[in-house]
Amino acid sequence: MERGQGTMATVEAQIEEILRSRPKFGYVPSREEWPAFCSILRQKIRELSGMNGLSDCALEPEIISTRDAGEYLVEEVILHTRPYTRVPCTVMIPKSLAAPAPAAVCLHGHGGRFDLGRAWPAGEASSDAYERTAPYALDLVLRGYVTVSADAPYFGDRARRDETGAVIPWDEAVCMMHELLLGRTSFATMTWDDMRIVDYLCSRDDVDAGRVAAIGLSMGGSRTMHLAALDERIKVACPCNHPATYKGRIANQAWFGFHTTIPGILRYADQPQILALVAPRPLLVMNGKDDFTYGDDECQAYVRQVYEMLGVPERFDFYKSPYGHAFIREMPPKAYEWIDRWLRPDDGRASLT
Repeated sequence: MERGQGTMATVEAQIEEILRSRPKFGYVPSREEWPAFCSILRQKIRELSGMNGLSDCALEPEIISTRDAGEYLVEEVILHTRPYTRVPCTVMIPKSLAAPAPAAVCLHGHGGRFDLGRAWPAGEASSDAYERTAPYALDLVLRGYVTVSADAPYFGDRARRDETGAVIPWDEAVCMMHELLLGRTSFATMTWDDMRIVDYLCSRDDVDAGRVAAIGLSMGGSRTMHLAALDERIKVACPCNHPATYKGRIANQAWFGFHTTIPGILRYADQPQILALVAPRPLLVMNGKDDFTYGDDECQAYVRQVYEMLGVPERFDFYKSPYGHAFIREMPPKAYEWIDRWLRPDDGRASLT
């Protein structure tokens, strides 16, 4: 080995060997094969990520506080998603609600802002937090959706802090190592918690459980992809600034986060196959031209083939913005209009039926 190559060269050589052969699920199945394809791949993802080792428990929702925000009400809720785990959520309810309403799970990103968490999509962060993203939970409640934003592990009220109250920035990596000792990944715990949030949302009397969307930016985009891929109660998905390929990111030595890493997945699938598990439900992918979503054209091409194979090409769309890692300007309206199109048929839009 040449001086200076380091461990990365060894790892990359092993990965390149795996990538030279097609992953087990790296093909477009027939319409008849699709149900089994989805079932087996979902089972494999749960197995490899360690999700099968997680334990269920009663949600026991606790409403910590309520407040009137003018056009909507805000409930701060604590959920018990698994043993020893309490997840703080912000639920926003439009005052104009006359019947069970459509709902949206609004998943926050990373950005190194461990202090923000759910405050980011809820529109409760400082103004500098909105230079790259719109407050999509706030925007959607003003459009008539019940929205829920929850702190992911290591973020917001789930972040560990020092004696001064400052967030400990390396806690994410430390906790990830501890999770691995327990036989599970950050992918597993994060996706599990998000699925339990859907449990809660669908249990509410003011929510139409048949009309639930998921939306998120960056890490929130990966959470949206994973949640919608594994939980068919998500009827419309809009992952932003994440879907690409492991292969493309590896080739460019790009960061893709603990939360999207599944041990051993390359032998079975890449991100296009995981994203395609959303089909035939409506899916809008939004990435930036100058973002680090390497391989996103390959990803969307595969997913488009799946939707065409299923006979519903109109249910998939891919928008590449002229920006970088952002959800700004024309992007939020496009995303909200996509969600409206499928979940609000009474407004003269298309529907899922």
